[in-house]
Amino acid sequence: MNAFRKLLAARAFATSCAAVMLAAPALAAPGVSSSIDPQSLPPSLQQRTLNAPLGETDPFGNRTEAGCRWSRMQIPTSQGLRWMDEEDCNLNGGAR
Repeated sequence: MNAFRKLLAARAFATSCAAVMLAAPALAAPGVSSSIDPQSLPPSLQQRTLNAPLGETDPFGNRTEAGCRWSRMQIPTSQGLRWMDEEDCNLNGGAR
């Protein structure tokens, strides 16, 4: 019975290590710090988020933090392509 417990403990440890190793790149790499789905907003704000100039400002005209930029991209869904606004920040200057 003691050998069985050791085997279970070793498998649990190996599974935990594998999960941490798989999640580490996603947690450490720079990436999206926030996103806006225009379809989740009222109609007046939908048009703003779909047409506003992006980059150094968010879809509502507010300046971004240092090291962050807003962009608009199409995401494929089962209903077709969908526009999303996303803020990308680097580790050196922006919020994450």
